[in-house]
Amino acid sequence: MKGKILLTGVNGFLGRNIYSLLRPAFNEDDFVFLLRSHRKDIAEEMKLKNVYLLSSSLDDMDLYKRIFKEHDVETVIHCAAIPKETRMKWQEYEHVNIKWPKVLADSFCRFSKKAKRFIFISSIGVYGTSPYKPYISEQDRPMPDGKYHLSKKLAEDALISIFSKENNEDINLFVLRLNTLYGKDDKGVLWKMFCLLKKRILPIWGELETSFCSVDLVAEAIFALLSSKNNRGVVLNVSEPSFNLIDFLERESQFILYQKIKPIKLPRWSARPLFLFNSAWISNKVALLSGDKSYDISKLESLINRKVKPMEMFPKYRQYYRGCVS
Repeated sequence: MKGKILLTGVNGFLGRNIYSLLRPAFNEDDFVFLLRSHRKDIAEEMKLKNVYLLSSSLDDMDLYKRIFKEHDVETVIHCAAIPKETRMKWQEYEHVNIKWPKVLADSFCRFSKKAKRFIFISSIGVYGTSPYKPYISEQDRPMPDGKYHLSKKLAEDALISIFSKENNEDINLFVLRLNTLYGKDDKGVLWKMFCLLKKRILPIWGELETSFCSVDLVAEAIFALLSSKNNRGVVLNVSEPSFNLIDFLERESQFILYQKIKPIKLPRWSARPLFLFNSAWISNKVALLSGDKSYDISKLESLINRKVKPMEMFPKYRQYYRGCVS
């Protein structure tokens, strides 16, 4: 790879990990960073070079033009987004999760002379939180049921339209639909589960399977895309094989909490009243505890040229989680 990588969202959990995992394979000057102006402190904290700050409008075409004129950007990795279902208004999701990637992609196509690939971080949640079939692949019809998931799907559609235009056909669009993330410095789902487990207040509905996705696996998929010369645009589900969440928590609690604790098992019907509120926020939270879908990972395994094992990177973070729950 001869050009540079423009990375957004380095202030977030995923963007920061992607940078730290890709960094050893490149020179420091190979990266360009785009941050919201109010996150300037992150750039100073991480001692980043080639940092550009965006105003709240997100559509400063002069700034984008300057970035692509000053640097031979070959790849854009767009991680920045409102990352989950919140109580924010739809207009906020539309502004950050849909408009921003559209403007960035459009300026990339227009101004970068070495443009080759645009990697967009989406969510596995575009298929919906409630399982509607036991086995999911990229060919299945998305059924987003919340503001966050809907914004990601609309952004995907907009980007596909931009890169399908005749003058942009030589630039590959890669859409990575990520499952629930875990990894270094994560204080998300797993961390909360083990904290609740330690307090013996973690209810699990049913015994269905669930799945996660390590940041290491995401970085490996991105690195494979950066290294490959033959990929045309692709939509890829980045997920580890499904496994029984109850068995996993029971087994791993002895490493994380220094004691083996059995989670509470409640019948699946006990969660149903929560869905009567028809709240995407509630269904997102409950879906992880009540069962997840099984995903076709053959496409991912073909891309990175190896088998993917469930929770394969988790032992690397045991010490971190021990510190969180001690």
